[in-house]
Amino acid sequence: MKDLEPQKNPSWSAGDMPLESLGPLIADGLVKASNALRKFIDDNFGGPEQFQETLLKINRNAADFAAAIPAMKARLKAAERSNFERLLDYSWYFDPEMNADEFFALAELVDRKDESAINQTMVEHFRARLEAIESDLSAKHGKRTRILAEAFRSHREQRYALSIPVFLTQADGISRELIGAEYFMPSKSKGFVERLLQEVAGDLFLEAALRTLRPTGAMRVPTSEMKDGSFNRHGVIHGSDVDYDNELNSLKAISVLNFMSRMNAAKQERLLSKAQ
Repeated sequence: MKDLEPQKNPSWSAGDMPLESLGPLIADGLVKASNALRKFIDDNFGGPEQFQETLLKINRNAADFAAAIPAMKARLKAAERSNFERLLDYSWYFDPEMNADEFFALAELVDRKDESAINQTMVEHFRARLEAIESDLSAKHGKRTRILAEAFRSHREQRYALSIPVFLTQADGISRELIGAEYFMPSKSKGFVERLLQEVAGDLFLEAALRTLRPTGAMRVPTSEMKDGSFNRHGVIHGSDVDYDNELNSLKAISVLNFMSRMNAAKQERLLSKAQ
């Protein structure tokens, strides 16, 4: 008979059983679960006492972890900044001509925040590159050659009170060619920097380098925010810093001038390749 044929896909739910029949099943399940948990604790922790001690340790560690969260957030925020950007804290701008060994050695110093060693490394680098940078600037910016020649001559003659303002004002002018606004005025140049980053999208190295233009950095903070002993463009140009004239600061000024020129040339090359 059709009614006696077995169903191919029988379904079952607890609702099909009388309520009083569920009690023993639930109790049996709880006993099995309890036994399994005890066995797990015995096998992995050596017994309930050791398990409780482990839980207490976890709780203490969790408290320590929670207490450390603010410091961790600060470290993560710092890690978001590239080594290119963190150099700005010392008024230095990296040179694309640095080789990999030089850059990784410098990155280690930046991680350690060893300002003295950073300055020494960068001074040695830009001293060695002085003639090449002057020649490159002259080739790329013919209309500035006469003024730049005077500034480099002053630098070599250790007349840093004269070289530094010229290097900085020429960096101002080239920054306008690069981003369409004066870099040393952050409130006015911010939107131009973002537009520039969109223009060069796809060139990973150039993007990373140009993101250096985003942070304010020690060299372009307002004079009211200058730290004692820091090298600041506004302090020099507006006359509030009268102790700026030394080789270290002149080389820092050359570093930003070189950076603006090299990034402008790289931008032009990138835009030209996209247009072809």
